[in-house]
Amino acid sequence: PAGEVERTQRGDAFECTAALRLARASFDWLPVDCHTQGVGYHYPSSSIITTCMDKSGTYPTRAGRALSFASHPEGGGANNDTAQSAVWAVGQPPAGVHPSAFQVHGELFPVAVAQNTDAGPTSIFVFAADAAGGLAVLDVPPLDFAPGHLGALAFAYLPSYGQTFIVGCGWDCSSIAVFSTEGEASRDSRYKLLTYEPTSNAVDPAGVDQKVGSYNSLFMTTRCEDGAVLLYATHDRWLDVWELERVDVPGGVRMKKIAQQQMPRKLVQWGRVPIFREGFTLRITGGGVSYFAAPHDFGASSCPANTRCSQYVYECKYAQA
Repeated sequence: PAGEVERTQRGDAFECTAALRLARASFDWLPVDCHTQGVGYHYPSSSIITTCMDKSGTYPTRAGRALSFASHPEGGGANNDTAQSAVWAVGQPPAGVHPSAFQVHGELFPVAVAQNTDAGPTSIFVFAADAAGGLAVLDVPPLDFAPGHLGALAFAYLPSYGQTFIVGCGWDCSSIAVFSTEGEASRDSRYKLLTYEPTSNAVDPAGVDQKVGSYNSLFMTTRCEDGAVLLYATHDRWLDVWELERVDVPGGVRMKKIAQQQMPRKLVQWGRVPIFREGFTLRITGGGVSYFAAPHDFGASSCPANTRCSQYVYECKYAQA
């Protein structure tokens, strides 16, 4: 019911509203229960995009999926009657069993898809979302990445470098990968690998601490005051913010943790999962910044008849004093 969707949980100057219920995924449209991996926000269509992994099949018949929902009208407000606008099964078995979390930049977003098993090898596909939120994978060769699974990707154009970068975390973020293309990303862009190394090698000891979490979502942007590159990274109940330098130097990226926060336990309103169990992204508008978090899987429990849904996507903000 709509009243449920509008509830807000508060704690430690941080509040999360169960803003969206991703419903109306018919059994024909989404034939399997699906484990949420990532969530992104597409500004032109005001759509929520998610990736998820088939929970019902077994290797090598599982398929990664990307789903788009017309969702969040400007000005906020609850909307529990969202309708799907696209779905895509990544490749055919044995390819495409484990899609990554991702970040939308403009109309584009890359998704790393592990082949055959959770661990890889991996191919990075680039999607485009149209003005209505419909999805299509670009007709360009995927970027093959032999070392293994990349579970989370950040994707942004960085003006100070004049390049668009993909920053990826390996399993438990024990490794970091950086790819780049010149200028703003386009549908024809090709990306080259600049860095792949243990994340511990990139950590600057001058930060808050040197601990790298088992991050499952990343978001990259720049700080308004000075253009410094910021990488938001989440897992479980933790939000860490890293400042990145030397992003364009092959093998040279450095990251310094400048902030961290552990979120309250009672932000999630359905089930007992942490708020950053899986998907996370930022929504940046003239009115400020909010976070979207998607900790719930797609299944039939507590959904309208003959549909699968993800119970809630939460919009989180820092509470006003």
